[in-house]
Amino acid sequence: MPGASRTTHRRLAAVAVLWAAWALAACGPAAQAAVNLTGAGATFPYPLYSRYFAEFHRRTGVAVNYQSIGSGGGLR
Repeated sequence: MPGASRTTHRRLAAVAVLWAAWALAACGPAAQAAVNLTGAGATFPYPLYSRYFAEFHRRTGVAVNYQSIGSGGGLR
């Protein structure tokens, strides 16, 4: 998206990851047991992400491993 901020891109990426995880989780119990997502990015939103991902895991069985390595690392 031309002119969109990095924050907007990060939010869209987070929404896309959560949507994809939800879609995989909706496939049934067998799919839920094997779904693990790994990502990395900014340190600032990590506390919020960790709470979201813990609740998401509790509800769906899908584990999200997010490493806070800094926004520069997430962009790479």
